Amino acid sequence: MGKYCTLADCADPVVVVTDAHLDGADVYVDLALGTAGISPADAATITLPNKILKEIAVNWAKRLAAIDGSMGDNSLMIDKANQYKTSADMLAQQLNRAALGLAEPTSGGFGSITLGRA
Repeated sequence: MGKYCTLADCADPVVVVTDAHLDGADVYVDLALGTAGISPADAATITLPNKILKEIAVNWAKRLAAIDGSMGDNSLMIDKANQYKTSADMLAQQLNRAALGLAEPTSGGFGSITLGRA
């Protein structure tokens, strides 16, 4: 069973999603969170199920299933896989702390230094 979605979430008459696909989707979502600047500690505080992360994971799991179900490069399933990838990538690019209900960090942030010549 996946962390962000379940097999029931991925029901599709065209592709057959397995637990291995869900695991791959979890990896993709975790990497997308990291790319969005959300640390693993912050990601652990996200209440699951989360609609946004679930939708990303479902699209990526279906993409992996479509690739596995394809019969060569000219298969119609490759086009379907590309459509799922586009959807997952588009949603992943829009990830941010506010969309996930996370507060902005109050410590750390940008600092300043003085540069001079010696």
